[in-house]
Amino acid sequence: MKDKQLIRLVCVLGAAAIFMGGAAAISRRPSEVFETAAPAKVQSSKYIVREYMGKIAVFSGEDENKIITLTDYPVSVLPEADRENLFKGIAVNDDQELAMLLEDYQS
Repeated sequence: MKDKQLIRLVCVLGAAAIFMGGAAAISRRPSEVFETAAPAKVQSSKYIVREYMGKIAVFSGEDENKIITLTDYPVSVLPEADRENLFKGIAVNDDQELAMLLEDYQS
């Protein structure tokens, strides 16, 4: 008799554990599932334009710590939206795009 009760108890506890594990898996938000996935490889840009010491600077897209050009143009004279973009860094893919961006900021 005790063996049947023990088997029944083990079965009930096992079923409860399976149910709780399944419920926990179902209740996860979809975003939580992807948070552990490795980020996608993003193609790097040729340049990053951002603020440096109050001026507009051009950094290497491969080494974001390597300054290619430091302009004399102060960031403080730009509209707030442009200052925010420069604070974040603006990815630039080629020389023509870089020239146009710098011209826009300095005109």
